[in-house]
Amino acid sequence: GVFGGVFALELFMKNRLDVQVCLYTKFNYNAENIPAQPTG
Repeated sequence: GVFGGVFALELFMKNRLDVQVCLYTKFNYNAENIPAQPTG
């Protein structure tokens, strides 16, 4: 989601595994155009 994209940028420096989850969430938000679930 919107926050997922922000988290992705932060997690990218912390854990590449977590960023993939956030990017997946962001992709779903753009595709579904709905609020994504918090991925931490």
